[in-house]
Amino acid sequence: MSKRYESEPERRKVLRASTKKCTRCGEFKSGADFTIYRSSDGYLYLISRCKPCMVIVGAEYKKINTSYAEAHAEGQKGNKRAWAAKHIHTTLETATNNNKEWTGPEMEIILREDLTVAEMAKMLGRTYYSVTGMRRQCRRDPRKQVLAGVERGEL
Repeated sequence: MSKRYESEPERRKVLRASTKKCTRCGEFKSGADFTIYRSSDGYLYLISRCKPCMVIVGAEYKKINTSYAEAHAEGQKGNKRAWAAKHIHTTLETATNNNKEWTGPEMEIILREDLTVAEMAKMLGRTYYSVTGMRRQCRRDPRKQVLAGVERGEL
Protein backbone atom coordinates (compact mmCIF):
# COMPACT_ATOMS: atom_id res chain seq x y z
CA MET A 1 0.00 0.00 0.00
CA SER A 2 1.97 2.93 -1.25
CA LYS A 3 -0.86 5.43 -0.84
CA ARG A 4 -0.41 7.73 2.14
CA TYR A 5 -3.62 8.59 3.95
CA GLU A 6 -4.39 12.04 5.21
CA SER A 7 -5.64 10.95 8.61
CA GLU A 8 -5.10 8.04 10.93
CA PRO A 9 -8.83 7.18 11.26
CA GLU A 10 -9.03 6.92 7.47
CA ARG A 11 -6.04 4.55 7.41
CA ARG A 12 -7.58 2.41 10.17
CA LYS A 13 -10.85 2.10 8.22
CA VAL A 14 -8.99 0.96 5.12
CA LEU A 15 -6.96 -1.59 7.10
CA ARG A 16 -10.06 -3.04 8.79
CA ALA A 17 -11.90 -3.28 5.46
CA SER A 18 -9.04 -5.09 3.70
CA THR A 19 -8.38 -8.85 3.67
CA LYS A 20 -5.15 -10.53 4.66
CA LYS A 21 -3.74 -14.06 4.93
CA CYS A 22 -2.65 -15.18 8.39
CA THR A 23 0.91 -16.58 8.33
CA ARG A 24 0.11 -19.17 11.02
CA CYS A 25 -3.26 -20.67 10.06
CA GLY A 26 -3.11 -19.72 6.35
CA GLU A 27 -6.71 -18.43 6.24
CA PHE A 28 -7.77 -15.22 4.51
CA LYS A 29 -9.51 -12.98 7.04
CA SER A 30 -10.78 -9.44 7.24
CA GLY A 31 -8.52 -6.70 8.55
CA ALA A 32 -10.64 -6.49 11.70
CA ASP A 33 -9.25 -9.92 12.72
CA PHE A 34 -5.68 -8.55 12.82
CA THR A 35 -4.05 -6.14 15.25
CA ILE A 36 -3.07 -2.75 13.85
CA TYR A 37 0.55 -1.92 14.65
CA ARG A 38 2.36 1.43 14.41
CA SER A 39 5.93 1.23 13.13
CA SER A 40 8.73 3.49 14.39
CA ASP A 41 8.18 5.88 11.46
CA GLY A 42 4.50 6.23 12.42
CA TYR A 43 3.05 4.14 9.59
CA LEU A 44 0.10 1.86 10.48
CA TYR A 45 -0.09 -1.72 9.23
CA LEU A 46 -1.60 -5.11 10.14
CA ILE A 47 0.58 -7.67 11.90
CA SER A 48 1.15 -11.03 10.20
CA ARG A 49 -0.91 -13.28 12.50
CA CYS A 50 -4.63 -13.03 13.22
CA LYS A 51 -5.83 -12.35 16.76
CA PRO A 52 -6.96 -15.96 17.51
CA CYS A 53 -3.56 -17.29 16.37
CA MET A 54 -1.76 -14.70 18.51
CA VAL A 55 -3.65 -15.98 21.55
CA ILE A 56 -2.60 -19.56 20.77
CA VAL A 57 1.04 -18.59 20.18
CA GLY A 58 1.08 -16.60 23.43
CA ALA A 59 -0.32 -19.54 25.39
CA GLU A 60 2.25 -21.92 23.88
CA TYR A 61 5.09 -19.54 24.71
CA LYS A 62 3.84 -19.06 28.26
CA LYS A 63 3.55 -22.82 28.80
CA ILE A 64 7.13 -23.39 27.65
CA ASN A 65 8.76 -20.45 29.42
CA THR A 66 6.73 -19.84 32.59
CA SER A 67 8.06 -22.67 34.74
CA TYR A 68 11.67 -21.50 34.60
CA ALA A 69 10.84 -17.81 34.90
CA GLU A 70 8.57 -18.31 37.93
CA ALA A 71 11.04 -20.53 39.76
CA HIS A 72 13.91 -18.15 39.09
CA ALA A 73 11.94 -15.01 40.05
CA GLU A 74 10.66 -16.49 43.30
CA GLY A 75 14.14 -17.54 44.35
CA GLN A 76 15.56 -14.10 43.61
CA LYS A 77 12.81 -12.25 45.48
CA GLY A 78 13.25 -14.39 48.58
CA ASN A 79 17.02 -13.99 48.63
CA LYS A 80 16.93 -10.21 48.14
CA ARG A 81 14.30 -9.67 50.81
CA ALA A 82 16.09 -11.80 53.40
CA TRP A 83 19.45 -10.18 52.68
CA ALA A 84 18.06 -6.62 52.72
CA ALA A 85 16.09 -7.24 55.92
CA LYS A 86 19.22 -8.47 57.68
CA HIS A 87 21.29 -5.41 56.71
CA ILE A 88 18.55 -2.82 57.16
CA HIS A 89 17.93 -3.81 60.78
CA THR A 90 21.60 -3.76 61.66
CA THR A 91 22.08 -0.26 60.26
CA LEU A 92 18.86 1.19 61.69
CA GLU A 93 20.17 0.74 65.21
CA THR A 94 23.34 2.75 64.53
CA ALA A 95 21.80 5.44 62.29
CA THR A 96 22.32 8.69 64.22
CA ASN A 97 22.88 11.09 61.30
CA ASN A 98 19.39 10.89 59.85
CA ASN A 99 18.31 13.91 57.78
CA LYS A 100 21.70 15.60 58.13
CA GLU A 101 23.60 16.91 55.13
CA TRP A 102 26.32 14.74 53.69
CA THR A 103 29.85 16.04 54.21
CA GLY A 104 32.83 15.71 51.87
CA PRO A 105 34.67 13.14 54.04
CA GLU A 106 31.48 11.03 54.26
CA MET A 107 31.18 11.10 50.48
CA GLU A 108 34.81 10.00 50.15
CA ILE A 109 34.06 7.02 52.39
CA ILE A 110 30.97 5.91 50.51
CA LEU A 111 32.90 5.88 47.23
CA ARG A 112 35.52 3.48 48.57
CA GLU A 113 35.46 0.03 47.01
CA ASP A 114 37.12 -1.86 49.89
CA LEU A 115 34.15 -1.56 52.29
CA THR A 116 30.67 -3.06 52.06
CA VAL A 117 27.64 -0.80 52.13
CA ALA A 118 26.61 -2.15 55.54
CA GLU A 119 30.06 -1.37 56.97
CA MET A 120 29.93 2.16 55.56
CA ALA A 121 26.46 2.73 56.99
CA LYS A 122 27.55 1.67 60.48
CA MET A 123 30.74 3.72 60.28
CA LEU A 124 28.91 6.88 59.17
CA GLY A 125 25.82 6.52 61.34
CA ARG A 126 23.59 6.31 58.25
CA THR A 127 21.05 3.74 57.11
CA TYR A 128 21.83 1.11 54.50
CA TYR A 129 19.49 2.69 51.96
CA SER A 130 20.79 6.22 52.51
CA VAL A 131 24.31 5.03 51.69
CA THR A 132 23.22 3.15 48.56
CA GLY A 133 21.16 6.14 47.43
CA MET A 134 24.01 8.61 47.89
CA ARG A 135 26.44 6.28 46.10
CA ARG A 136 24.05 6.21 43.15
CA GLN A 137 23.76 10.02 43.18
CA CYS A 138 27.55 10.44 43.29
CA ARG A 139 27.99 8.22 40.27
CA ARG A 140 25.38 10.17 38.28
CA ASP A 141 26.01 13.77 39.35
CA PRO A 142 29.42 15.35 38.62
CA ARG A 143 28.82 18.06 41.26
CA LYS A 144 28.63 15.45 44.00
CA GLN A 145 31.82 13.85 42.69
CA VAL A 146 33.60 17.18 43.17
CA LEU A 147 32.33 17.34 46.78
CA ALA A 148 33.69 13.86 47.37
CA GLY A 149 37.09 14.87 45.99
CA VAL A 150 36.95 12.51 43.05
CA GLU A 151 38.04 13.55 39.57
CA ARG A 152 35.31 13.54 36.93
CA GLY A 153 35.05 10.29 35.05
CA GLU A 154 37.01 8.41 37.72
CA LEU A 155 33.94 6.45 38.87
